[in-house]
Amino acid sequence: MDIINKIYSGDQRSISKAISLVEQEDKSSIDLMKSIYNKTGNSFVIGVTGPQGVGKSTLINNLVTEFSKNYDVGVLLIDPTSNLSGGAFLGDRVRIINEFDNNVFIRSIATRGNQTGLSNCIRNAIRILEASGKKIIIVETVGIGQKDVDLIQVFDCTLLILMPNIGDEIQLIKAGIMEYADFIVVNKFDLAGADSFLNNLRIYLSDKDSKKIIIDTIATKRKNIDLLFKSIQNYKLKFSISDDYLMKKIEYELKEKLCSTYAKKIEYCLNNDDKIKEIIVMVKNKSMDPDSASNVISKLI
Repeated sequence: MDIINKIYSGDQRSISKAISLVEQEDKSSIDLMKSIYNKTGNSFVIGVTGPQGVGKSTLINNLVTEFSKNYDVGVLLIDPTSNLSGGAFLGDRVRIINEFDNNVFIRSIATRGNQTGLSNCIRNAIRILEASGKKIIIVETVGIGQKDVDLIQVFDCTLLILMPNIGDEIQLIKAGIMEYADFIVVNKFDLAGADSFLNNLRIYLSDKDSKKIIIDTIATKRKNIDLLFKSIQNYKLKFSISDDYLMKKIEYELKEKLCSTYAKKIEYCLNNDDKIKEIIVMVKNKSMDPDSASNVISKLI
């Protein structure tokens, strides 16, 4: 496939086209991913997550500026709207592209309301970037829900971005993102109540015996950006990919893929199999309980 050689050479259009095929779940993407798989797994993937409005895009802009001095960089921005809508992140992508050279590739990926296939799409987009020679890949997620916790399994290093007086602390704790984050960045530290917010955060984490790295920043003024960049670099230098680490990542990915595959098969059967429809009617009429129905249906599927 000619597109594969172009991806290997770092051709921006071919990279973008390949990611579009993955995003749209085009059948041709299956063979494409098979072909490039042996060229993947050689990058350091940084996830940036946190509530909207905390300044993630500005922080990413600053980090890309630093990393691109020594590395080819890929950036994936998860857009919660359609990628035809020209949402906020799409606007940021245009602005960032105008600021960097050809060693930086930026692309937004639309969720289209589909969280189930999002992790798979991101993984494959990362692999395409790896095959194109990107050594640093930054992925920005939106929000603090379960989908973001799932996506964190894809990253080698996770930055949770917060800001003073944010109203989502309880949600953050419930969502488990605090547990998975390697760095907690308190951005917009020039806002009122910043010191109090940081102290409360440190107290909460000390109770959890946490060793997470906490850094306060003002991204618009580049305050502590050098410190954040150097801290990530140090983390990267100490980061080692053990067999256990790889096995866990592969197991998690295969579990997701299998669950997705069987979920689609089950949905199809529930909607199209006459025998299963009869069982559903039996449950409705109270002649069969849901547990028994599930056992019978599982054997039919």
